[in-house]
Amino acid sequence: SRAKVIAESALKDYRIEPSQGTHFFQNLTSFGVGYFTITPFVEGGGFFDEAYLNAQPAIFETDFIRHV
Repeated sequence: SRAKVIAESALKDYRIEPSQGTHFFQNLTSFGVGYFTITPFVEGGGFFDEAYLNAQPAIFETDFIRHV
């Protein structure tokens, strides 16, 4: 794939643990791919301004992806 960034997010009713593992991060690093997790349900930490992101013009958009 030609991914430059991977964003991993939990959903309100489907909370997931962030990906972990040496091989996973070694592959990301070697391909120059950025990675971050979005966990809006974490108490006392994390920040995800969905309203701000939704207000930005989309560069590319499908039913499942919105690139801003």
